[in-house]
Amino acid sequence: MAVVLASACSKPTPYCRLRQSEARANLSALQEAQSAFRERHGHFANSFDELHFTPPDPNYYDVRIVTASNDAYLATATGKRVVDGDVWSIDERGTPVLKSDACR
Repeated sequence: MAVVLASACSKPTPYCRLRQSEARANLSALQEAQSAFRERHGHFANSFDELHFTPPDPNYYDVRIVTASNDAYLATATGKRVVDGDVWSIDERGTPVLKSDACR
């Protein structure tokens, strides 16, 4: 007897969308840390070491600071394993933005 799957997608959308919450949460936590750091030091941190930050739940996404200056920064959360190809970003404005959606 053959089993027919409801979707040919290797990344079921509900599970993939749930995993994306990790990216949003980690980038939001980074935003809070960057804002506090800038308030104390007058610039954004260039590294997690300088910021004394570790992403709280790095299971499905690698988070990194791409650039940082006095007035701006850019960080990304890049999907791995089942969300490979998913890319989120955040900057000094503080809203996580989906740049590449692997859940489609």
